[in-house]
Amino acid sequence: MKYHLIAWLKAPASLWLNLPLYFVIAFILYFAVSAPLSSSAQWIFSSGLIIFSIFLYSTAGRLATIALILISVLLTLRYFYWRVTNTIDLSLSWDLIVIIGLLIAEVHGIILSILNSSLMMWPLQRKATPLPANQDLWPTIDVFIPSYNESLDVVRPTVIAAQNMLWPPHKLNVYLLDDGRREAFHDLCTELGAGYLSRPDNQHAKAGNINAAMSVTQGEFITIFDADFRPTRNFLLETVGGFLRDENLFLVQTPHHFFFPDPFDRNLDVHRKVPQEGDIFHGAIQDGKDLWNAAFFCGSSAVLRRKALEEIGGVAVETITEDAHTSQKLHRRGWRSAYLNRRLSAGYSTETLADLLQQRMRWAQGTIQMLRCEGLWQRGMSAAQNLSYIAGYLFYLSALPRLIFFITPITFLFFDLQAIHAPAAMIFAYAVPYLLMTQVITSRLYGQYRHTFWGDVYETVTSWHILKPTLSTLFGPKNGTFKVTPKGQLLDQGFYDLTIARPFLVLLSIAWIANGVGVWRLAFGSSEWIGAILLNMFWNLYNILILSVAVATAWERPQRRASPRIAELHFPATLHIHDHLVPVRVEDASMHGMRVTVLAELCLTDIKEGDTLTLNINDTDASTHNGVTIPEQIPIEVCVVNCAGNILALSFISLTLPQERWLNWHLFGRADAWNNPGYHPDSFFKSLMTLLRIVKNFYGDLWRNSYELLWKKLHGPS
Repeated sequence: MKYHLIAWLKAPASLWLNLPLYFVIAFILYFAVSAPLSSSAQWIFSSGLIIFSIFLYSTAGRLATIALILISVLLTLRYFYWRVTNTIDLSLSWDLIVIIGLLIAEVHGIILSILNSSLMMWPLQRKATPLPANQDLWPTIDVFIPSYNESLDVVRPTVIAAQNMLWPPHKLNVYLLDDGRREAFHDLCTELGAGYLSRPDNQHAKAGNINAAMSVTQGEFITIFDADFRPTRNFLLETVGGFLRDENLFLVQTPHHFFFPDPFDRNLDVHRKVPQEGDIFHGAIQDGKDLWNAAFFCGSSAVLRRKALEEIGGVAVETITEDAHTSQKLHRRGWRSAYLNRRLSAGYSTETLADLLQQRMRWAQGTIQMLRCEGLWQRGMSAAQNLSYIAGYLFYLSALPRLIFFITPITFLFFDLQAIHAPAAMIFAYAVPYLLMTQVITSRLYGQYRHTFWGDVYETVTSWHILKPTLSTLFGPKNGTFKVTPKGQLLDQGFYDLTIARPFLVLLSIAWIANGVGVWRLAFGSSEWIGAILLNMFWNLYNILILSVAVATAWERPQRRASPRIAELHFPATLHIHDHLVPVRVEDASMHGMRVTVLAELCLTDIKEGDTLTLNINDTDASTHNGVTIPEQIPIEVCVVNCAGNILALSFISLTLPQERWLNWHLFGRADAWNNPGYHPDSFFKSLMTLLRIVKNFYGDLWRNSYELLWKKLHGPS
């Protein structure tokens, strides 16, 4: 039934044959949206739909999801129709500022919400296409690893992981594209047997680097990994088969997964408790776009058809988001894309919030450059593809609407500027069901990848900082330059990034004062305003919660781990301990060391820090890769760093190149290396309690630090 529905959704049905049906649907929809109801009747109507939605929410299946989307759209349109026809008074002078401002913000949010819900209603969940048994039919692959300023420690394991990929060796060429023109990187490629490519300038940054490499290579397909992204050994086996089945396929993109917690995870102490900030895009949105042939290139962890790239003159260089722009150009020419939602590589997340914001500003500027360069609607693309790109434009234009939502209740509490001219009871009756259903459908579509309230947190932190670059690019599309996101840096000491937090601290302070004014007005003001005051105080209180978490995010925690450590490995190994071969289980590891659990009943009291032991990893996978035989065991010397009961912390001693390849094969190359860490299911109350805990800790830290500073100022250092 799924495929019949998809075919119906995509089919260009005859307008004239279905015209009576369209009229009937339009009439029913108009009546359902515009029927006037009292506040009590609206509550009864909405409550019935919400109760039915709760039942649907607990029902598995895509049809239940589509029904939830339709209910959400109905309540959204009812709210918007009521807002436009019953709450706008254009005769008021000063109120007109907030009336128009809030209406623009709501229109933006409603359009974006309906667009995303429609595009994400049925994630394709594509499976890997098997390759033919005859390897002579497999294509030649060029692997490009662009690098500019990354360290050798970051790039070296990436090149080794790329060489470890399962593919006939005479059909696989790995190239390091060094835009830094560094002698040490040339020597690295010589040592590893990889290709080294450089160019005399850095014109067009990463896009120019790739295009220069294309001009001197010949592989039928190009696989691109950022310098910090390490593929699993089955990456090509799972991604290339689709190209052989579909000659019009130009791209197979896979998710971006990260070794380290991102700045939100680390600074708010929520790593493995809530999904990471980027999971919603790589886990849900790209999969939803794939149904409509609208998934796009993300710059890394992807395979592209050379013929398609050559047709448009290489990777796009007109904007600083060369990846998405390249996809748009090829979609317009009728090429197809695919998204394989399998974590087949992992890389470094940004180390600090400032680095993350720099990256998001570049994405925002590049997306708006695409809008200005190509226009809103592209000939040659389907309506769904166009709407998919429009949703991206609107997302990066959401900074101003979000700030309007923060400012609107403050302006009422301070100045009586009323954005919604209606009784509080009617506002509650129409707005609350609409907002509740928005949360329900968001949780249904994205709950596995974005927990309730966290979208507001992430988008609030980025909103202020992307506002200026997006607006400047909107009016000056040539503004904006490509900046490489720093990767692999360390942060020895924590600090509070006041530069990033300052606008949110100012807004948070004003919001607290505004609620104080609200309390004063409730106590001493006119009783006729009680409903409106309570409504705006409640709205403002939610804003205070989100802003408090936003300012807490700027408290940078130390990042002392230079090499990614892979947790939850649980594969067997053996240690030579006192002339005994002792079975152990590897719990976690990096390229510098590992933690193991000793499984044998053996007295370990004689083992002390500094002891040298020999480790053998028991290979349970195929004994060949790329046609090269891998020995069953390669002994590795390790040093005991710590011993606690039957848990040993070990560091590797002077790894040889074969040992490096062997460890890389086991640590980063396993097909299941980047399984989902298993977040708890999305829960309204759990998410709320997590935010409240963060806010409590933040204000506690703020109070303690302020007290200590005041004490030192009054009494001097102790």
